[in-house]
Amino acid sequence: MSNSTVELLPALDGYMYWSGSDVTEALNHPQVLSGNNSYAGRPATKLFVSDQCVVKLRTDFVFRAVDVLRKAENVREQELPLKIYHPSKTWFTMDSDGELVIGSISKKLTPLHRNLNELIESDPTKALNYLQQIFDLYFITARDHSKRLDEGLSNFAFDDEQQLYYVDDDLYAWDQFTSFISQFVVWVRQLTNADIDFWEFGVELLIETLVSVFNSNHILQVVHAQFRSYTPINETEKEIVELVKACLVNQIKMPSASKAAVESTVITEEEPDNSVVENSEKQPVSAENNEPSTADFQRISVPVAHEFENPLVKFDQFSEDRIAVLADIHANAPALEKVLSDLNAKNVTEVLILGDLVGYGPHPNECLEILSNVNCLTIKGNHDHAAATGDFARGFSRMARWAIEWTREKIDPTYAQWLDRLDPLYFQDEWMAVHGAPIDKNFFYAYVYHMTYQDNLDWLKANNLHFAFHGHSHIQANFARWRGSDGKVSEAEQNVHDYSQALFCPGSVGQPRGGEVCTEYAIFERSSGTIQFFKVQYDYAKTVADMRRLNFPAPLYSRLEQGK
Repeated sequence: MSNSTVELLPALDGYMYWSGSDVTEALNHPQVLSGNNSYAGRPATKLFVSDQCVVKLRTDFVFRAVDVLRKAENVREQELPLKIYHPSKTWFTMDSDGELVIGSISKKLTPLHRNLNELIESDPTKALNYLQQIFDLYFITARDHSKRLDEGLSNFAFDDEQQLYYVDDDLYAWDQFTSFISQFVVWVRQLTNADIDFWEFGVELLIETLVSVFNSNHILQVVHAQFRSYTPINETEKEIVELVKACLVNQIKMPSASKAAVESTVITEEEPDNSVVENSEKQPVSAENNEPSTADFQRISVPVAHEFENPLVKFDQFSEDRIAVLADIHANAPALEKVLSDLNAKNVTEVLILGDLVGYGPHPNECLEILSNVNCLTIKGNHDHAAATGDFARGFSRMARWAIEWTREKIDPTYAQWLDRLDPLYFQDEWMAVHGAPIDKNFFYAYVYHMTYQDNLDWLKANNLHFAFHGHSHIQANFARWRGSDGKVSEAEQNVHDYSQALFCPGSVGQPRGGEVCTEYAIFERSSGTIQFFKVQYDYAKTVADMRRLNFPAPLYSRLEQGK
């Protein structure tokens, strides 16, 4: 490549660190790409490493003269806001004997995957610091850019100041922690020098970073659900996965005041002066001891998480034979009162509520007060989440957003806290409950309907579940699989044993959308497997009158009058 002409762009921080001769000199030192070597990468990338720098050539594309500079500029513009690469990283174009390619040159860093396992034994403080920095880079990129980094340790490297950087050129679509959780367990497998004491600190850092970056109970619940569904392949993995799940549950149930304290938790040495770390602007922690050990560390005092007493969850397992199943109450007190009266007449005393207690309707405080006196187990819906947190950027129509904003102004703060602390999933025996769709990693945004039900039935089968209760659609029905057929079943009485998999929606208490002006619910008899669907008349005019009095938009109350 002696006849190469190089044109360099400014580095990511705007400076010029390199010259064309730096690039051409590095080209004399080709490096084999392999996970077992110091550098890893995809086959289409050619790597060259000198004493000072690393050069990558992207040979998967050969450009025309009119396009090559624009491509390099575009890649640089995409990387600028990420703040994950070493600031000296510089993109360039190169004409090598008439072949136009793009590439990058960056300061030579120390590959993490070649050093981390040894550091765990020789300097565990430093090793934990690098884990912390991976968590920061990874989660901040996900939060701010909806992208995920390649989680392999070979994609990270550190400089002389122990600052960690991402060194892979590629980013991927954000997948709601799925790849991260799989790779986290791979780290457990790869880092053979890490014992349970090390991982206790590592998991603590993981939870701390999730809290500080996302500041969301919901995100913790998403991560917990995915760890819950992960199947470890050995006892060590099982022990660490159980540790992560226990720590997540502890954090989710922690009172708000205590949770704020955890956000500032750090792992420190006996002299903590230099150990405080602020979010993504990490400063390295160095151990002065000759023989450091996790036993020498001390944690900053953190309040112990106390069980949060949520009156919307009176028990953790159903014990009665008959269970009432309610969904989508949507702050409609007359409808809720009618259903509860009906259940009382039928002597049904345990209630499963599938979320969306609030939203759309005018009675959020009244409904939550009523339910606090009901023997119920409640899971969270998307309207509950939005009312509690103000997060309604996804999946809300203009009318739904108006109702949530109104609800947030009116709801008692204690009730908002109840909603925020609700779990989004429930499992018992061979069935589950969720607000939205079983396959949805976020629990309450996706719908079960004719375009999605087969994927959800497949998910139930893959997860060894017989059936699920769900809400969100506001349509009383069952999508099921039986004797080789899939389809919708609408009979008022059904039996779970008739199906290999099934998806039951009890309809909506507060806003049915099946075309009938009524309130809806179901009763599940566990011993026989029978499910009965009910439609009951109620005085919807009271709810409409309250909505009119409170100046609700007409589309919100007219749909109650139409049942759709």
